[in-house]
Amino acid sequence: MIALETEANLLAMGIESIQVASTVAAAIDILRQLRPDFAILDYNLGRENSIPLAERLHAQGIPFLFATGYGDTAIVDERFRDYPVITKPYDASTLLRYVSVFPSPARE
Repeated sequence: MIALETEANLLAMGIESIQVASTVAAAIDILRQLRPDFAILDYNLGRENSIPLAERLHAQGIPFLFATGYGDTAIVDERFRDYPVITKPYDASTLLRYVSVFPSPARE
């Protein structure tokens, strides 16, 4: 539900193309096909976490943030402490605050 709401909020903000993946493998497949302007990573994906995606995005210079259902940002891998973390549930204004600072082709 949160992913659907996030997608709707991003579309309302004018983001034209959104790719949603529910597993690390699916997200890696997407990254093989395109280069996103930014990414929102749900930290906890059930039996896995999004650290492998964070590593790829970081290596490619693609900005991202973590979304987590946990109030404590201490769960995020130490290597990515400088990346923003938003806690679920988050609203459109919180999302806009973070997404608006990401570079986009329209602003470059």
